[in-house]
Amino acid sequence: PWVLEPLEGIEVVWIFAAIIPALLVAFLIFVETQVTALIVGSPDHKLKKGPGFHWNLLLVSFLVIVSSVLGLPWLCGTPVPSLSHTTSLLLYEKAYAPGEKPKVAGAIEQRVSNILIHFLIALTLTPPVTTLLKQVPIAVLFGVFLYLGVVSVLRLQFTHRVILLLVPPKHHPDAIAYIQRVRTKRMHTYTFVQLVCFGVLVVFKMTPASLVFPIMILMMVPLRNLAVNRYFTETELEALDPHGDEEYIIDGGDYDSLEDYEV
Repeated sequence: PWVLEPLEGIEVVWIFAAIIPALLVAFLIFVETQVTALIVGSPDHKLKKGPGFHWNLLLVSFLVIVSSVLGLPWLCGTPVPSLSHTTSLLLYEKAYAPGEKPKVAGAIEQRVSNILIHFLIALTLTPPVTTLLKQVPIAVLFGVFLYLGVVSVLRLQFTHRVILLLVPPKHHPDAIAYIQRVRTKRMHTYTFVQLVCFGVLVVFKMTPASLVFPIMILMMVPLRNLAVNRYFTETELEALDPHGDEEYIIDGGDYDSLEDYEV
């Protein structure tokens, strides 16, 4: 009873037709897994075993096959919990100037915490824990997820640039790399393009057509590589769309909170 019969009672034409939604799901799982690995393995975290994240995609692919055969939900990477877990394991330098935030010195890279976390998740399937979790209000769970999401969003350069739309240029922090390398008008134009794309994705996600949401994400690739690349220079894109945070802050500045901007 655990193993499904995927071909039982299904016409051949529908078997081949299923390839299209299967490609969309595969693309979505690929993006979720790779984005998670990219965020967690950011050079700003100074991980020594970062390349090991490449095995995640192979493992997720194998688990998706097993889940499909057994009729279980598919698995993929989750950026927000993964980033929160990585942040909790970061080590900071003890010597830093007064008023400055400590810089990341490295991370505790181990498997113990991951094993314990998933062991506790497995415990939630047991009757005693399930009964206890039913007593937790849904609002509390949503509040935890909201907090994790907001904390993660505030670390993005995109969020900082959206805030800068409301800040006069004379009050822009001088220690941020992309502010010094990109003119204000060009920076705001790039931010506006991102806001429009983000708004389109959110509106599309809320409609019945959200089943083809992976296609909309896929369309962002040619938009980025063709349209955006033609309007912005390579130097501007390297500053506004870096692969990591290694060039995000210069001159010892640190602007991780909204309080660092004078509106």
